[in-house]
Amino acid sequence: TGRWSSSWWRLIDRAAQTRRVGFLGALVNMRNALQFAVSADERYGPMYSLGVAGVIWTRLLAAGYRPEARRPVVLFGWSGGAQIALGAAWYLAGVGMPLYLLSLGGVLTSDPGLDRVRKVWHLKGSRDLVQRIGRLFPGRWPGRRTSFWARAVAEGRVSIHSMGPMRH
Repeated sequence: TGRWSSSWWRLIDRAAQTRRVGFLGALVNMRNALQFAVSADERYGPMYSLGVAGVIWTRLLAAGYRPEARRPVVLFGWSGGAQIALGAAWYLAGVGMPLYLLSLGGVLTSDPGLDRVRKVWHLKGSRDLVQRIGRLFPGRWPGRRTSFWARAVAEGRVSIHSMGPMRH
């Protein structure tokens, strides 16, 4: 099931796991970084996020989720996947679904999805340099008090928890 290339990427991912990093690991990391970049982009991100939200919605329904019950859903994302889940949250919450996000070393930007998630738990390692990339985006800068990120933090909807000296 899935896209025509999904089995190819699973094969590469398995092969990359058997080596330290190597070319295949770098290829997987580059693909993941590009997906994160598209999700975080203000021009292309909304359409990408809509597609991801559609996949999540379809899978939830197939697993027996009943929209009328308004049961809460926790999205889980690690690394760039946390940003992708956050982007999809805007659309999923738009159908009345109570949403939460658990980010494990997530690279999070100031995404509009922050206005619709009820809570973000961001777990990070103190030695994780990758998750800090999110702070490079203007909406995460300290002086941007009206950004999606700043509002969510001020309202207590983002909590950041250190897991100790862990790397990405």
